[in-house]
Amino acid sequence: MTHPRRPLMLLFACLWLSASVASADRPAEPRADLLRLTVDTDTSRQPPADEITALVLLQPGVDAVTLEIQAVDDSLGAAAAAPAPAEGAAPLPVIRYMEGDGDAHRDADGRFLLTATASKPGGDAVVKIVILAPHSALRFGPDQVTFRYAVTGRAGEDEVFFASSSPLLAPRLRQAPPAPPVGPAPAPAEVLEVPTPPPAPVEFAPAPMAPSKVTPPPLAPSKVAPAPQAPAGVAPAPMAPAGQGEEGGATGPPMSPAASPFITQKERTIHVATNRNVLAWEGTLQERFGEQLGDAVRYGSCVVNLPTEAREPGSLPIPRPGEAGDPRREFFIVDGGVRLLDEAGFRALVRDTDTGRDVLVYVHGFNTSFDFAVVRLAQVVEDMRFAGLPVAFSWPSREVGWPGPDAYSRDELYADHSYGALARVFRTLAAEQAARPADRRGKIHVIAHSLGNRVTMRALSILDSELPPGARPMGQVVLAAPDVSTEEFARLQPAVGRRAERVSLYYSPHDRALWASFAKHGRERRAGNSAQFLPGLDNIDASNVDTSLLGHGYWSDARMVLRDMRLLITLGWAPARRVPHVLEEYDRPQPYWGFPAERWFGLIPRPW
Repeated sequence: MTHPRRPLMLLFACLWLSASVASADRPAEPRADLLRLTVDTDTSRQPPADEITALVLLQPGVDAVTLEIQAVDDSLGAAAAAPAPAEGAAPLPVIRYMEGDGDAHRDADGRFLLTATASKPGGDAVVKIVILAPHSALRFGPDQVTFRYAVTGRAGEDEVFFASSSPLLAPRLRQAPPAPPVGPAPAPAEVLEVPTPPPAPVEFAPAPMAPSKVTPPPLAPSKVAPAPQAPAGVAPAPMAPAGQGEEGGATGPPMSPAASPFITQKERTIHVATNRNVLAWEGTLQERFGEQLGDAVRYGSCVVNLPTEAREPGSLPIPRPGEAGDPRREFFIVDGGVRLLDEAGFRALVRDTDTGRDVLVYVHGFNTSFDFAVVRLAQVVEDMRFAGLPVAFSWPSREVGWPGPDAYSRDELYADHSYGALARVFRTLAAEQAARPADRRGKIHVIAHSLGNRVTMRALSILDSELPPGARPMGQVVLAAPDVSTEEFARLQPAVGRRAERVSLYYSPHDRALWASFAKHGRERRAGNSAQFLPGLDNIDASNVDTSLLGHGYWSDARMVLRDMRLLITLGWAPARRVPHVLEEYDRPQPYWGFPAERWFGLIPRPW
């Protein structure tokens, strides 16, 4: 006999499970974020001390953040908030006393706590917290050589960020003991400095919050994103019927037998639009789409695994060709997670989405596969904490191991034939945003890279000719390292500015890929190599944050640029407001902005 309440309980269970699956793709927006953490050593003080400075961004609705600070043994790496050591083990060095403004106290484990409050209620502000750690307050063993400062931030009861510094020398090694007196007569002791450069301020990058506080070594991103293979006996997802949105939960990737079945997994759905030719209606992205121009714009979605272990912002660890992805450490497209949508289904998705009002469109550059464009966008929106709808537009670029002039000419030709398809995507997004209720209407943000800027700027010029006067459906348009001639850039930029809230150019004089394009195009200067002083354009000099061999990929793998774009896209801050938190301002020959130079601590290499 069935219990009379059991059907009702099963119904509630099903409703709860459906809500959990439907919300799996909605990332929780953190309520506070660490923008910058620096440590300055002041040996002139008595006693000498380390000055720890944290810049924290408070999201709207948050008035305060609590910092928990520890000094930990460097042999533990970034495991700064590890549990208390086992009985009989050597205790961790802890800060026994520190000075700081505000209501400061220590807990029973020796952690130093300090609460910072915004000057105005409601959040959306940056607060600066300065803490003084006297060297006499640090307890170290005789064999201790280096240590780290670790900072955990909490908004209420929720942990919202975690960061640890690069290794610092133990205080006893920063200054030599007094020299013995010389001669028979007693003389004052002379303090000899250690023969190394004096310590300078170091900037540290916050590591994203993860279940484990152990930061794995950063993996060098590869430009080869292998196509995931569908497991045997499992049919790929069919094409969604007209008007059907992208809902339902995709199963996680297969794990190796040695992996724990209790590993926490994070996933994010990346929506796609492409004018690549269709090879098949089933399979992976590479099996479905080719490297030629298609006859229409196709839409779909991909479920991307996000690493659960801590990593450096900007890093993109992906599986090697032929290897299964590690869900704890790597980005990859989940097996069976690729779905196709017709245009009506894509329109319904944009119109009815509850992940956020805004849309972020990414247009990749030269030598980029469809798979890599998708996982790159997943990494960027994860590092930027973007809560809206991410869309990757992939034109038929072909990824090759060693791209040469022929490969570039081929991609350039297809880019020149793709801006009409992207204009159609922009037109669709703008129409669906306009159809939403006024209180749920968002903006369409764009990040274009390299050759993708040519596709983007031409597409927006078409949109400009079609929209009524005064319409501004675009939000922040980021033109990163544009492989566009300065003449064409100056001709198209006014049309882009008429339809966007703000247009930002990220450029670098050290971009070797653009200098190669400059040579190939008969010494025709590229807009991404220098500032373009045009009305309505913000110029951001990224020459101090180049991280790649060619100096061309800073937009996605430099943590300072990602931090700056987050303030720009998610909060809409103008460059002047991002000073001095991320940017520095210059006024010659005309106003522009740039990133501060990276700094080193003595002779100790940074861990990134």
